[in-house]
Amino acid sequence: MAVYEKPACHCGSELVLSEEFFYREQRRIGHDGVPAQRRMKQTDDDKYSLTQCLRCPICTHHFAFDYDEQGRIVLIGDIVGGRLNNGQNGSVVSK
Repeated sequence: MAVYEKPACHCGSELVLSEEFFYREQRRIGHDGVPAQRRMKQTDDDKYSLTQCLRCPICTHHFAFDYDEQGRIVLIGDIVGGRLNNGQNGSVVSK
């Protein structure tokens, strides 16, 4: 079995998983018809993942990734001209 190597950027920095989320907020309506200041407790159903990619914290380069048979993150290639959208690569990936 091959030894796992953490994904790294061209600049030498280790890559981090970058996820963008959309959150739904719910507020009760008061007796006066005005929404409450405090929002209701969020659940897992209130959180949606918009994009996922690997990102370099130093040079901010973005990379496409996938998972291997053991569920580990593996680098696929650079993202050229866009981002990943809902797990589907709508961008051009150069290897």
